Amino acid sequence: MAFMGTLLVQTSWIYRVVNALSEDTRIQTQIIQELDSDWTIRTDGVLGMNGRLVIPDNPQLKELFDEAHRAKYTVHPGTTKMCKDLKRIFWWKNMREDVAEYDANCFTCQQVKAKHKKPADTLQFLSIPG
Repeated sequence: MAFMGTLLVQTSWIYRVVNALSEDTRIQTQIIQELDSDWTIRTDGVLGMNGRLVIPDNPQLKELFDEAHRAKYTVHPGTTKMCKDLKRIFWWKNMREDVAEYDANCFTCQQVKAKHKKPADTLQFLSIPG
């Protein structure tokens, strides 16, 4: 007896993004106004802009930031690197400002920054043994 079938594994995060896009009237009106632009709709129903996944203004953005900033393989990359990494795959309006705000609110990053560290004391000469 033979069984043929396929299994498609996707995260529920993508489905939540698709549902949020269908409810986001701001993006829908923007698409209608810019019909000749680089907007695309993929086969799975995800909206794209220049080949990047469009993220609406909703709680999925925080999940994305948490993964891109705090995961063990990223280790608090900072605003510039995080924005550069996210821009390769995702698109949303005011991306740079949102990433900078998220990074500014990260307690770990604020502790590590050089401007928050105490300056070292003056160097002391060691006595030379005679």
